Amino acid sequence: MTDPHQQVGDAIKNIADLPLWIIVVLAMASGLSGEMLRASSITDMTWKQIVCRILMRFGAAGLTGLATFMVAMSYDMHPYTAAAICIFTAVLGGDVTSSLIERFAKNKIDKMTEKNE
Repeated sequence: MTDPHQQVGDAIKNIADLPLWIIVVLAMASGLSGEMLRASSITDMTWKQIVCRILMRFGAAGLTGLATFMVAMSYDMHPYTAAAICIFTAVLGGDVTSSLIERFAKNKIDKMTEKNE
């Protein structure tokens, strides 16, 4: 019978041996697919609006997450702790930015409809 702890240890060693660029590409691909799923769940959007929403959310999440990770690493945090904080702020940054831009767009549309009436 195999030792389950050894299997976990082997998996961790294999992940640790991966080049950093592969890990970054996989993280970006998973984040991008998540943003595409969120953007496509809203109905009555054109492709241009979906692409803009994806780029806005993905960019905001990436910028806030990366900035938080760099700040955490500058305070000599453990890389795993810094990565956990980075993930949390990336998700939060994307959601906050999305809601702010949606609110801005709603106000702009309301002002345009008031002028037309």
